[in-house]
Amino acid sequence: MPRPSAPRPLATGFLLGWAGLAVVGAARLLLDTGPLPASECLLIGALLVERVHAERRAGRQADAQQARARAARESAQRALDEKSRFMAAVTHDLQQPLYALRMATDVLGRQALRAADAQALLQMRSALHAADELVTSMLMAVRLEHSELDPRPETFSVQEMLERIEALFAAQARHKGLSWRVRPSLALVHTDPLLLERMLSNLVSNAMRYTDRGGVLLACRERGDTLLVQVWDTGRGLTPDERDTVFQPHVRGSAARRHDQGLGLGLSIVARCAQLLGIGVALRTAPGRGSCFELRVPRARPSA
Repeated sequence: MPRPSAPRPLATGFLLGWAGLAVVGAARLLLDTGPLPASECLLIGALLVERVHAERRAGRQADAQQARARAARESAQRALDEKSRFMAAVTHDLQQPLYALRMATDVLGRQALRAADAQALLQMRSALHAADELVTSMLMAVRLEHSELDPRPETFSVQEMLERIEALFAAQARHKGLSWRVRPSLALVHTDPLLLERMLSNLVSNAMRYTDRGGVLLACRERGDTLLVQVWDTGRGLTPDERDTVFQPHVRGSAARRHDQGLGLGLSIVARCAQLLGIGVALRTAPGRGSCFELRVPRARPSA
């Protein structure tokens, strides 16, 4: 005996339609309006069948659209992972030669040099510092993208950190003829010391890069449960449009020189670390007058 064939979609639709009509007809009878005419039953059945097919088509289109969106997301994630692996490999390979160059410049610095040689050594150290900052920024950007930074908050005095930052940028300030001041502070804060120092170093580096006259000031002010750490500069300032995008990755303002080889990662790292640590970030700026970047760092609670 031949096996019965599966019902066709159209037949299934008609069956669903007639089932719906049975419900409608029953309702009409309960309302004493009488049964539906055969012509109306056929019309409503056809409409129900068409609606079933339309819903199926819409479902297939929605599934196809979701599949395309999922494929696009997976492709973008693969590209991001590939870029991150490349940047991680580059930064790792560059760290060793940079370390060797630092050792060589330290050896030269301990020797008696002529004035011209001492100036050349200063330029070498400045270029080495810039290269080291680029590599560090690239490595930190990769770790932030992959959520690999694990904050380790602790209570500490900011004074030693301020002294290290002051010494780090002293030579660059002298080379550019800028005033560079750091106001001492014995305030205690509770946050990750390494990430906070990286954030402040990025802010000071940015201020030094875009300041040609005047100077840069790093100062702290206590405000209730918060320590305001401010980096002031008399640089070129930012336009309203630049202010809206300055914390985005790879964004560099119009003041960036053509020979400035920065990657535009410094301020985006500040913003990402601030979000990670729960530190507020504020910016005041005026074109042609300078800027003030401010971090609101939680102060340490006094011990009982």
